[in-house]
Amino acid sequence: MKMEEFNKLIEYCDEQYQNSNACNCGSNCVNNNRCKLLCTSDCYECVSHVNHFCNTIDHYNCHKMTLFYVLKHGFRFYAETALLFIDAFANYASDEVFVMSIGCGPCTELYGGLQAWRYLQKADDNFHYHGFDLNPIWKSIDDFNLSQFENSNVFIEIKDAFVHYKNSDAPIDIIILNYSLSDMFRFNKNKYGQFVNSLLDLLAKKKPQYLLINDVYTKQSVDASTMFINELNDKRLIKNNSMRRFHSYNSYIGEFGNYVSSINGINNFPNIEGIDQNIVNKYDPFHIFNGIQAVIKLKSI
Repeated sequence: MKMEEFNKLIEYCDEQYQNSNACNCGSNCVNNNRCKLLCTSDCYECVSHVNHFCNTIDHYNCHKMTLFYVLKHGFRFYAETALLFIDAFANYASDEVFVMSIGCGPCTELYGGLQAWRYLQKADDNFHYHGFDLNPIWKSIDDFNLSQFENSNVFIEIKDAFVHYKNSDAPIDIIILNYSLSDMFRFNKNKYGQFVNSLLDLLAKKKPQYLLINDVYTKQSVDASTMFINELNDKRLIKNNSMRRFHSYNSYIGEFGNYVSSINGINNFPNIEGIDQNIVNKYDPFHIFNGIQAVIKLKSI
């Protein structure tokens, strides 16, 4: 089952990136011309620097970086989140679902969730998605995402999700945290406890059925996810919880769920076809699952 919308997102990012004069920013570079200093020909060094676990300051601050981020990381994130949603939907009885994403960035989980929904032969009109992110750097990509779903129930906002739902009657069935817990823990560790409390308040108010976590296997991510899951356990909010780790065990990082052999997102993932081979050759996108996941069924509270 080919997902044309995701392929079009990749094609859009490729076209925009090729026309962006990447790595020739000169005096306008907001990242100290890192690519030139390291003699690279693309934006990978800037993206890699932002993602490095030692970095706690520099964040996504350049449109070209966001395009390259989707081209390099997007397919794996799309496939990873499709797997999460397929697991959640396996025991989901309704023919309508309301998904909320916190820290959505380029919204790869929108495509993963909708792909899983279609896999169950459910109607697109009954898949509702609302993504929130505070960083406006993703706006051009998210405007393109919205343009692909103009007649559907897809909303993406540069806004605080907790503020939005404080005065909203909209339901939430599934909350997904797609690489957002580690991001919050790494860049705003002093506010992480407040973030967890706000999320717990949202769970109490909206009573979603599932909470999904998809993240990288680093100490920050494992610590952040474990802290949050422990809070859920302490408040007896978990009905059942399936946790897994695709990365081989690292004693410094620690355990997280059951180890699962790596999945090749392009060749082996069910019902998801690979992206255009020319783009694969051009960017060599990551496609082997290498992180951590949790599918948490919540109690009705």
